Amino acid sequence: MRLLDFVLDVQRDNRSLAHVLSGADLSRLTGLSARTVAAFRPHLERGREAGLVHSDVDVEDLMPAFPTAAGALVDNDVVHREQLNDRVRAMLQRALFIDRGRPA
Repeated sequence: MRLLDFVLDVQRDNRSLAHVLSGADLSRLTGLSARTVAAFRPHLERGREAGLVHSDVDVEDLMPAFPTAAGALVDNDVVHREQLNDRVRAMLQRALFIDRGRPA
């Protein structure tokens, strides 16, 4: 979860990142995507094994979350960006992680 929070923090704090990545050379993005998948895969696997991540969630489910989160934050002022950031994080947590307070 800390790695996910780190990536979301970077996107929140660097609004131009989404614009830069959207105009980048696709071959470079493929490499970035592969490295991101490789970084997240073992964390998600350990999370599933520990019962913290939904059993049907895979790293490929997580990858579309990053551009979605960045797109939601890019054109909003600071106040709305913080609110959207909180909403995006809460949505991702519900989708990915098991809430120990309720059945999965």
